[in-house]
Amino acid sequence: VGIGMAMLVSMLPPYYTVKDPRYTVEYCEALQKFHHSCAREYIETHDVSRESIIKMEDDIGNLRRKAEMILTDGGRWSALPYFRQPSELKKILDILIAEEGYLIFVFKLQSDTNFYQSQNHDILTAAMQEVLEGKGKTSPAIAKYLNEAGERNSRHFISFMNRMTRLQTLHDQLKSFEPPPWYRPF
Repeated sequence: VGIGMAMLVSMLPPYYTVKDPRYTVEYCEALQKFHHSCAREYIETHDVSRESIIKMEDDIGNLRRKAEMILTDGGRWSALPYFRQPSELKKILDILIAEEGYLIFVFKLQSDTNFYQSQNHDILTAAMQEVLEGKGKTSPAIAKYLNEAGERNSRHFISFMNRMTRLQTLHDQLKSFEPPPWYRPF
């Protein structure tokens, strides 16, 4: 009986309910931090180093694996309504994984092609500062950069802005998930 109870308890996720998105929120916040830190690094040093991108990639990868493992482990008993994960949470995690791959690829590519060195630092710095402040395409520095940059660079910058907005939207969606009232971890 003791062995059977131990086996049963080992199958239950004791400190986590799959309806509580805390690990997915941590993953999303790490992606936001990565995005912001690359922009701040450029503003401060006129470049984004490949080493910082690789370090952040490792940190984010660890958080992604943890979030995936928790959702998979917590959803083992999904046949029971008590343990069923919200389908929106899995969709958000999948979107975040795609965002992670895209962000890391783009920042590595820009680092390898010396994208940041080829830009007019004063104009791009002011535009990035406005993006970090949450301003849109119509703000003066961003509009100036989009007008003066080439088509390819404008697309990169608009993608940068869209990713920032998308990550904030996903973060807000994750914050809207509430753990069930019966769930009170130790």
